[in-house]
Amino acid sequence: MIVKMQDKCIESEKSQQVSNLLITCYRQYDLKKNQSKEGNIYENKCNYKGKISKMKDHLDNSCRLISIRQIILLVKDTIAIASRKFTNSFEELRKMNLKSNAEIENLKEGDNEKSKEIQQLKQCQRTYEEILKSNNDEQYKQITKLNLRIFYFKKNYTFVFAILHYNLKIEFEKFKKDIQSKNQINEDKRKLLQYIAKKTAIPKWHYMKRIDFLHEK
Repeated sequence: MIVKMQDKCIESEKSQQVSNLLITCYRQYDLKKNQSKEGNIYENKCNYKGKISKMKDHLDNSCRLISIRQIILLVKDTIAIASRKFTNSFEELRKMNLKSNAEIENLKEGDNEKSKEIQQLKQCQRTYEEILKSNNDEQYKQITKLNLRIFYFKKNYTFVFAILHYNLKIEFEKFKKDIQSKNQINEDKRKLLQYIAKKTAIPKWHYMKRIDFLHEK
């Protein structure tokens, strides 16, 4: 019994010693192996050196060498968020009382702009998927460049979308005011004709026909 307890203590001490060993970042180690094979030097690197027990937290939260899997997840999340924003915005505008052909054309133009941006995001995703399928070490260089492209695209995307949404909202408000103004003018004409009809004793069928004629105009 005592021997077993001693063995457990020794194993625990060894496990603790292993856990406290300082090691370099796994990704930096893999990157150096690739550099030695092809003779190239990559700009990105990770200088982390710490305990084995802390390595998982480092890889998940602070490592500068982002993994390919994380990049793919980032692209997919970005596309999903963009699609939801576009869909919600477009549906919100569609539910409004839009009746004129001019406003329908404006919505089509806005939808085309959104489709172009979605296609750009999908193209980025296809590029990453092609890189994953390739076993060539050249993929590390391509991932570094695409990582920068995604960073700048995300930075500018919010601003571009806000401008597009703002412009569509202004166009809709303008159209709504025009419709209200036209309806008010027609209502004033109708009341005026009714008033004239009363004063001049014009038959009802005559001024009602005149009102229908004004609505056609």
